[in-house]
Amino acid sequence: MRKRATPLPATERRALSVQAVLKLASERNPAEITTEAVAASMSLTQAALFRHFPTKEALWQEVLQWATSELYAAVKTAAERASSPPEALEQIYRTHLDFVARNPGVPKILFVELQNPADSAARTIVREMLARYASLLEQIIASGIETGFFDAAIDARSAATMFIGMLQGQVMQSMIAGNSNAPSANPEKLFELFHRSIASRNT
Repeated sequence: MRKRATPLPATERRALSVQAVLKLASERNPAEITTEAVAASMSLTQAALFRHFPTKEALWQEVLQWATSELYAAVKTAAERASSPPEALEQIYRTHLDFVARNPGVPKILFVELQNPADSAARTIVREMLARYASLLEQIIASGIETGFFDAAIDARSAATMFIGMLQGQVMQSMIAGNSNAPSANPEKLFELFHRSIASRNT
């Protein structure tokens, strides 16, 4: 007699659902992904998927919660391992691009979600993560100014905004070029240009 498969714990099923969405998003337009497609990719029925996510919006919210938490944790860890503010910024930069390369579905889902003019829980998740990210960058840049690595005349908040914009621009250009797995421009040269724009003139 064939044994019935042991049901997965709810947390594991939810985690697998997130990865299923990200895989589908890397292969197609995220706006066209249905809960039926997600369930089919996991060999589940829609009813089984709905036991964990009652709506598509709830599933998208879980995906963005995972993505933003993982990205922020990765860049924060990279910064903490660095021995100086310039190295911290470089490690954050490399870690961010590596995360996007390993999870190409994330920026695609993000850009689709942000095209929705209405506010949403998913948009709030992204906004809060960006605020934490910007705050982390500001702290590092301010520390670099205090220790003489960066020009005392620069504004830390503006420099942090420019840093994030540089990353977002590379990701967007890669998506336009049809290759979300790698930046379309030379990432090392772009970071060097950014670093030179904020570096202390005395170093």
